[in-house]
Amino acid sequence: MDEHKKEVNGSVVVVKNNCGETLILLNNRDPQKLELPGGGIKIGELPVNGAVRELRQETGIVISPHDLQLVGNFVFRERYGIVHLYEYKHAFTRILPEHTSHEVAEKRWMSDQEILTLSRAETYPAQQALIMHYLQWVRDSRKVAVTDFLSAPF
Repeated sequence: MDEHKKEVNGSVVVVKNNCGETLILLNNRDPQKLELPGGGIKIGELPVNGAVRELRQETGIVISPHDLQLVGNFVFRERYGIVHLYEYKHAFTRILPEHTSHEVAEKRWMSDQEILTLSRAETYPAQQALIMHYLQWVRDSRKVAVTDFLSAPF
């Protein structure tokens, strides 16, 4: 089986700072692209615990599963399985912990508008789709977790 065709369930976290910006990571893969903190869920791991682990591994930010609120579950056809999107419920400062990760080349804060105008060369369309769902969820007063099916192209 082609490695890229395997379903890989994942968890992704939206972290906002006290200026309303979103934490975005420049990954260390080739090609380098901007993305939200997150990654694959280990076998037997709860999605929320995967989100906590990935956030710590990639950024050095240590939180509890109780600090996260589920935004939604998104089924990505093609390469990915289910992606669980969470929001960190507290505003973070602009100062991030000193932390080095082999997966991350750079951490930066970006406005929602900056993220939504990134090109396909700069980010994955799936990342922009997650941000668009997150922003709609915020506009809907964070009442109900979203479930949606997404297919490429996003």
